[in-house]
Amino acid sequence: HVEGLRVTQRLNARTGGKMAHVSADDGAQPLDLGGSAAMSTRSTPRTRRNLRSSKPPLVIGTIRMGFGHHRIAYAAASWARAATEDNEAGDTYFHDLLNIDSEEADLIKSADAFYSKMSRITSNFGGPIEKLWGKAMLKGDGDALRITGLMAVQLRPLLKNMPIDTPIIATHSLVALAAVACGFTNVINLVIDNHAQFFVVVPQCLNLVQGPVNYQSFLRMGVEPENLELAGHWIPRDLVENIPDDCERRVERALSGFDGMGGDRKARRILIPVGGAG
Repeated sequence: HVEGLRVTQRLNARTGGKMAHVSADDGAQPLDLGGSAAMSTRSTPRTRRNLRSSKPPLVIGTIRMGFGHHRIAYAAASWARAATEDNEAGDTYFHDLLNIDSEEADLIKSADAFYSKMSRITSNFGGPIEKLWGKAMLKGDGDALRITGLMAVQLRPLLKNMPIDTPIIATHSLVALAAVACGFTNVINLVIDNHAQFFVVVPQCLNLVQGPVNYQSFLRMGVEPENLELAGHWIPRDLVENIPDDCERRVERALSGFDGMGGDRKARRILIPVGGAG
């Protein structure tokens, strides 16, 4: 739970759907990013902008496939929520495509289930089979981008009924590709991987990468400079704000009992981050 974060779902419960659904009686509200007047059939993207406040809402689009995409989305949401509290931005909407009970969400689940099944099978075989699967996952070329783009076109209904100039921050390339296919004009794709592959960057939007090596690699691959920016790592705001205090405590603990420092010597702690297939 994130205080003040608005989470999207299907407006009406899907017939035969198995996902939990919050009804209007329980407090759910219709999504209205542009104000009720913006839904007029005669409105245009330009008039919709005028009908909204000067600080438009922000949509963080993600797909709950593994933990990484969701973690990045929550990190982005923490900064967006802080901007809202400081009156620098509008409301933040957490738009998980798998949370929209629909045929499109079922398509994503099927693709994820196939990927997870293949990963488990190759892991059980081990040896050359697992090595081949690992190599295949590192060769996301232009064809992989095209296939992902074709799938993203099928997901467009999950992004409809939003003004096309709504800022969208995507933590999955499928979300960014679907947003671009819908005609959204303000899409930011947070590149999830530090291994440069074509299928994690999205044409016709701004792609933010985490490190300089990745940035230079994408430029060498031919990604247009105007579609690429070096941003840094996707870290939640509270962790960033506590970096000075946390580091000071770590230094104090490491020096405890050494070089004339008081206190008992502490056991060494080693933090080893372990990622997914990426």
